[in-house]
Amino acid sequence: GPTGFMNRIWDSEANAQEGTVTFYRTSPDGEEGYPGNLTVKATYAWTDDNVLTLRLQAETDAPTVINLTNHAYWNLEGHNAGSILDHELQLECSRYLPTDDTLIPTGEFAPVAGTPMDFTTPKKIGRDIKTDFPALNYGKGYDNCWVADGPIRKGELKTVAILSSQPSGRILEVSTTQPAAQVYTGNWLAGSPANKAGRPYDDYDGVAIECQNMPDAPNHADFPSAVLRPGEKYDETIKFSFKTK
Repeated sequence: GPTGFMNRIWDSEANAQEGTVTFYRTSPDGEEGYPGNLTVKATYAWTDDNVLTLRLQAETDAPTVINLTNHAYWNLEGHNAGSILDHELQLECSRYLPTDDTLIPTGEFAPVAGTPMDFTTPKKIGRDIKTDFPALNYGKGYDNCWVADGPIRKGELKTVAILSSQPSGRILEVSTTQPAAQVYTGNWLAGSPANKAGRPYDDYDGVAIECQNMPDAPNHADFPSAVLRPGEKYDETIKFSFKTK
């Protein structure tokens, strides 16, 4: 909603011994139109092997809809290095979700083969981004959801994305328990607030890889359910593993 979780002040608790920080809040019944008192925890853990783990947990006292993710932008050359269009991206996804011109999924599962949406082998993000193709025209770049290959097994981590940058040799591997990942190439970053270097970011200065359930799932019977019921536990994990070549 207009004042979603990203615009709320969360409580937090750090645990130096475990190397974690947990953010938590309760979304009251009716907030933004959603039923149920929803308690949510987001726990970040950093380990010495350069892995950042995000665990998202929630419970509710009435059936409600939930789909949580993280919207961090990545630039493996540094936050002020400019465009990520030369970064290489590989997605373990042979299908994506086409949308209408408002970026809402139509419900179709479309193969990426033969389209600019194909990242099944490493490809520079900018190689096809200006192609005359509906998904790219609607979003002025990539802003779509890709469906992870393989069966969906609750709680099982699978790698969905590998991002790399040749100049620095840095690699980011993203794994998740969730069935899909939205990739957004910062198509509308221009005009953002000044960064710590004193300038606004420009379009395509970062890429977000947002592991999640499929958007608009309540309106598409073929998508995994996004309904959480009393007595059930929402529990999903995203891992960001940093390496070098």
